[in-house]
Amino acid sequence: MRLRETIPYDSVRHVYRNLHGLAIPASDAADLHYLECSGCGLRFFDPMVTGDALFYEQLQSFPWYYLAEKEEYDIAKRFISERSSVLEIGCGSGKFAARLPSACTYRGLEFNDEAVRKAQASGLRVDRMSIEEFARQEPGAFDVVCCFQVLEHVASPASLISAAIRLLTPAGLLIISVPSEDSFMFDELNNVFNVPPHHVTRWTDAAMESIARLNELQLVRLEHEELSAMHLRPYAKARLLRSLRRAGFKVPMISRFAATYPVRAAMAVASKPIEWATRAAKRSVRGHSVVAVYAKSQ
Repeated sequence: MRLRETIPYDSVRHVYRNLHGLAIPASDAADLHYLECSGCGLRFFDPMVTGDALFYEQLQSFPWYYLAEKEEYDIAKRFISERSSVLEIGCGSGKFAARLPSACTYRGLEFNDEAVRKAQASGLRVDRMSIEEFARQEPGAFDVVCCFQVLEHVASPASLISAAIRLLTPAGLLIISVPSEDSFMFDELNNVFNVPPHHVTRWTDAAMESIARLNELQLVRLEHEELSAMHLRPYAKARLLRSLRRAGFKVPMISRFAATYPVRAAMAVASKPIEWATRAAKRSVRGHSVVAVYAKSQ
């Protein structure tokens, strides 16, 4: 196990409050320890402070939180055939269901009451139940189990993955998307949505590959989405920060000083040329998320 960084939890709360106007759950721990497993490449925080229902209710006020259009949906759709039975873990209001072939049958699992209400109002079958409990009730019932932007939120990802596999038919597919630690997100400053209590794990390609090895799955595809327009500015700032780190400057993951207006304004100005150059180049740049498709071993 390798300690990569120590983050004062009060600094996380400060940035949430001052940049986003959000109050986050308190923690008994003074610090968050950002660790990396030498065996599987997974990066995670200790303690794993997870968000409560009020926290996620507040996040729904941001228009970008539940997007209807996601490239990861298009990637996943390519692997789902007509008449497949599909389960989506953490389905939100069920936006992915509309992208499926019409002959597919769809089930969703979701804990957010408002999201469940919206999904059910649109005619979707969505249950407010844990994946572990659902797997005990419906073992081997689904051709495809999908999990978009969920794994990084849970304190026991191994339990979720194991339950998802139990739900698959013998030739079933498990499709997982997560924010990519091998993208620009690794270099970001004050992205408090990528630390507890929002994200408690961070996934490298090596960690995604380890899921197959540790669970006797076959990795069918590992695909990074392309950089989207909404992430162009964060990407440019992350590139600037990477240059500063390589030049010997110590740039922490979370910083109260960097949350001040003068520093944020200076960063915005300094990163503009990178943003313009990236837009003008029109070349493929690795984006926010990575999608992994696994086949159940028969």
